[in-house]
Amino acid sequence: LRRADLALVAVSEGFGEAELLPAISGLVVDISMPGVVRGPNVVGHERVAERARRAAEARASEARRAESIVEEELGKLVRRLVARRADAAIAKVVGYAEELIKAELEEAVRRLRSGSDPEEVLEAALHSLVKRLLHPLFQALRRASLDGSTGLLELVESAYSSRPRRG
Repeated sequence: LRRADLALVAVSEGFGEAELLPAISGLVVDISMPGVVRGPNVVGHERVAERARRAAEARASEARRAESIVEEELGKLVRRLVARRADAAIAKVVGYAEELIKAELEEAVRRLRSGSDPEEVLEAALHSLVKRLLHPLFQALRRASLDGSTGLLELVESAYSSRPRRG
């Protein structure tokens, strides 16, 4: 034991110092209560307990930091998922509008080829396009109003509260 790098001592009460080998060259960790080994290379149970307490505090601090990181990343994920849902809804509206544009354009071309006044054809096509494009929104607003759901109504009122921009 004299040449050991580390010795762990854990004995019960009543075991005296004299009973231990006198000169251990390596580190001695004595977790006996009370400690039974003395010397400059001895770490007692108090130091072991203090070191364990500091390590536990450091782990707790790191755990709080990890929780904070997880919460932050979860928030980012939720925002991305919400944005993705908004993107999907926007794509659906754009696709719907593109179908309407194609249908209105075909009708306008047919009317122009039959000799109708171009200004009347253009005005009729634009009115029809806007009316058909907004019809699903109007239906949703009426349903929301009947259901007492004011969120959609307030959102639309806010979105259309300013005058349209030119160009």
